[in-house]
Amino acid sequence: MSRFDPIIELTDRYINHSSRRIAEEQKRGWVSVPEQQEEHADVYEDQEPTNEEIQEALAQYARDREQEGERIAVSLHCQGCLDPSTLSDEDSKLLFRFTQPEIRSLATLLEMGDIVYFREGTPSEFSLPMTLALMIVLRRMVFPARLVDLSLLFGKGKSTLSVIFNEMIEKIYIKFYPALKFDYCQFRESNLMRFSRAIRERSPAMYCVGFIDGTFNKIARPIADQEGAYNGHYRGHGLKYQAVVTPDGITSSIMGPDSGRNHDVRMYRESQLDAMMCVAFDFTSINGPCYYLYGDPAYTASDHMMIPFRRQTADEQELAINKSMSAVRISVEHEFTHVGSLWAFLKYSQTQRSGQSPVGLYYIVGTFLKNLNVCYNGGN
Repeated sequence: MSRFDPIIELTDRYINHSSRRIAEEQKRGWVSVPEQQEEHADVYEDQEPTNEEIQEALAQYARDREQEGERIAVSLHCQGCLDPSTLSDEDSKLLFRFTQPEIRSLATLLEMGDIVYFREGTPSEFSLPMTLALMIVLRRMVFPARLVDLSLLFGKGKSTLSVIFNEMIEKIYIKFYPALKFDYCQFRESNLMRFSRAIRERSPAMYCVGFIDGTFNKIARPIADQEGAYNGHYRGHGLKYQAVVTPDGITSSIMGPDSGRNHDVRMYRESQLDAMMCVAFDFTSINGPCYYLYGDPAYTASDHMMIPFRRQTADEQELAINKSMSAVRISVEHEFTHVGSLWAFLKYSQTQRSGQSPVGLYYIVGTFLKNLNVCYNGGN
């Protein structure tokens, strides 16, 4: 007996009962029924099912669905009902933000091997092709779908998908976070000159090469340290991150997470970013310039950090400089928005459960994936 038989039987009985009732009402002149229905309306003899029968059938269906849900998903995958590799470029970008050729290219560029191993060193160790593991991560990030929904697409069980997603996030973080913290390659001299020229074209700043700001990403209310995660300004619980964005649309430094209640300046001081900028930005020893970042008034001005002039004491020229710099500094806000628009999973706070999932890594890896998307599709 199929698990759907009780529902199918009840549906047929409802149709039979409704058709018979309509036929009777038509004979009495209450309703008008097409001749085709009138000819066959009197052939139904079944009685309407009772409420008890309906409830029992629905309960049995729920039990069967819970027990066989993962088997159905695997069966669908084996039948080829949902095969991501056959998607068009348009559909692939809708589902994964990358085309299938781009995903295959990413799998090679990440240099994590053609096969990725999960639960390594345990009896339950298993492996997947890198392209499939990457698609699972991308699809999960694109939309906060339930794991059972993802199982229909990939033909994997819910627990298996959870392991794949979280371990892939950790693997990417471990491999690339040193460069994400501060990308010295991105801040090499030739790029610094290029960035400063781009900013100079739209502002009076001479040697500005990027913009710094903090962002607050909401999470579900944590069980522990609720006060530390709560931010009154945003009226919610969350974690803070600090990012440096360059004119090419790349987030060249992402640091965090930090407690939601802490100020951006505290994270800046603890990140030791100033020491890193001193190494990468200062060319005065060879009679070169000293490059700097531009931030909001919360930061402290230094050789490597420029902030707006104080409005209370600024003259007209300084206020004009503030206005022009504010117009270009908004790019860092745009990149925070870009991360959220690409990866809706990060903006749905109920999926960000601190203490149960590595939510801090989610946002950092999401920023890294945003950078990759910018490389393939251009800046925001």
